[in-house]
Amino acid sequence: MTTFSFSTFLGGLCFFLYGLHLTEESLRQAAGDELRGWLTRLTRHRLSAFFFGALMTVVLQSSTATTVMLVGLTGIGVLSLRSAMPMVLGADVGTTLLVLILASFVQLDAAAIALSILIVGFLCTFFFRANPLRTYARALLGFGFLFYGLSLVAGAGGMLRGSILVREILMALSNHRSVALFFAALVTGLIQSSAALIGILLSFSASGILDVTQAVPFILGANLGNSVAPLLVGIRSQDEGKRLASFHVTAKVLGVLVAFPFMDQLVTRVQWITASPTFQIAAIHILFNIGIAVILLPTISTAARILSIVVPARPRETRFGAKYLDEQSLDSPSLAFANVFRETLRMAEIAQKMVAQSLIPFEEGGTETMERLEELDDQVDRLDREIKFYLARVNMAQLTDVQARRQVELLTLTHDLESIGDVINKDLMELAKKKRRKNVSFSKEGWAEIQEFHRKVMENFHLAITSLATGDAELGSKVIRHKSHLALLEQELGQNHLRRLHQGLREAIDTSSIHLDILSNLRRINSIVSKLSYPVLDRRDQGGK
Repeated sequence: MTTFSFSTFLGGLCFFLYGLHLTEESLRQAAGDELRGWLTRLTRHRLSAFFFGALMTVVLQSSTATTVMLVGLTGIGVLSLRSAMPMVLGADVGTTLLVLILASFVQLDAAAIALSILIVGFLCTFFFRANPLRTYARALLGFGFLFYGLSLVAGAGGMLRGSILVREILMALSNHRSVALFFAALVTGLIQSSAALIGILLSFSASGILDVTQAVPFILGANLGNSVAPLLVGIRSQDEGKRLASFHVTAKVLGVLVAFPFMDQLVTRVQWITASPTFQIAAIHILFNIGIAVILLPTISTAARILSIVVPARPRETRFGAKYLDEQSLDSPSLAFANVFRETLRMAEIAQKMVAQSLIPFEEGGTETMERLEELDDQVDRLDREIKFYLARVNMAQLTDVQARRQVELLTLTHDLESIGDVINKDLMELAKKKRRKNVSFSKEGWAEIQEFHRKVMENFHLAITSLATGDAELGSKVIRHKSHLALLEQELGQNHLRRLHQGLREAIDTSSIHLDILSNLRRINSIVSKLSYPVLDRRDQGGK
């Protein structure tokens, strides 16, 4: 019987963990874009950021997922450290709702309810083929696996109650609370879910093999272990991400240090609140996280300043490369695409710098600017390559239609920016070299027209980047209008050049082909620049999706 109970326990644990993972993954996919969109709106004030962090955890069903996401967003600069810190505290409080649900569930006819949810979830997944309904159906199926696994663990716990080995292990751990705490922290760090371990504690408590006094060190250890995954992400993140992960670990450690000596008094207090052992375990988990939030929320500004000193900024790397392509974000398409977008804007700034300097080699005697432009083109090419490799590694199995379009959109943007670099480095610079070989000069009027046309292209480039960065469709429409105007202006300037040729102006004759090719290449650049506004206009036409 004991062997059967142990296999039932392991099987139930597998169902439980898979259900937790499936639910978290599906809800994160369904809500990722919307959550990211609300971040900047609801994080200006400490309390609103705290409650939004709790809401994110309720939606994603995992404080670990929420905290990892916040560390990533802070590391790439989407969130400030002071905005993210209250959200982390809120995320830990938000996970207590899942624990309450689990505590309520183990009091009911768990297996029957779980199987009903599984049947409904399977049917919905089978019949709903289109996102987002299919995504929510998968989340429902995940809940079914989660609750069914919990029912098996609880049932196995009842059978294991008479096991001498189980009793000896629990007695040994209860006699060494610090060992039990670190054991729970280790297990939580490995499975990356405090809710999973606490769910097991609830099942054991409902089965009568674990009382609340024995459970307290495991609860504290589960909360401590919950900081492991964000810490691992923070180690590989940028400076602000490191600081946020350090804050989360520090908050948990301080909470454990304060609560550990008073575990017996804590048990006495919760026994006044409820007589149910399962709800007593849930209450301790809730009080622990709320207590941390109450203590630390008023100190956010001071804590941020201390973290800036304790976790200093890393020296900047001299080797050029991508800055925002965080490896830890690849499992979350929304976060990965946000990283790529920031890197794309950086790439656009380099391309804009290339366009700004593209006429200098036609005037200077040396090759300094040409060499600089070649270096900038190499940077654009490198970012284009790294972005494409990064996008190829994004988890595409569960991309929504909107996310799939976004991926193609980002690939197109980087390709267009790389094309601008090629036009400058391969075409315009060849014209500059040709001008030097022939040792000719532009007419004063002709060169002024080229410079004016170049200035208008630069203005349109600036509008296009601003439209892309802000999502301003009005600016995007203006960029498209300027594209037509500049095409007409190129024709007008070409006519002016022909007029000077007819007048027999020596400079115009000497530089005729170079002059017209410069205008043509600048117009090509402007056409590519205008394409940067198409995604903004497409989103407007699709109703902001």
